[in-house]
Amino acid sequence: MPKKQTEVDRAKLEAAILKAESGGPVAGRTALWSAVATLYNGDNPPCAITPSVVYIRFTQWGLTCKTQPGKRGAARFRQSIRQSWLRHDPGHGEAVPKSCQEFWGRKIILRSSG
Repeated sequence: MPKKQTEVDRAKLEAAILKAESGGPVAGRTALWSAVATLYNGDNPPCAITPSVVYIRFTQWGLTCKTQPGKRGAARFRQSIRQSWLRHDPGHGEAVPKSCQEFWGRKIILRSSG
């Protein structure tokens, strides 16, 4: 048996989006969905919605916002840089991988501590 669709008032949702972005764009769309859900739930106590419902209704209704979507894969890139950095033993004076050097914008040499 399919789950019942969550009832969302479009006018309240649009008002919550405007209120969340009143100080300018939010750090990211995920943060925006969370802020909108919190604001919407504060005005609508008996029926709470989650950030995922906010996202679904936002795309379904074609709403607009000031907050731009994040760059795809940016978090994965930072994670891969961190992992490649940790793979090298800092005690042997090895050069840091080129990808790390490009990320930090300068040549880095790890020196032994003793």
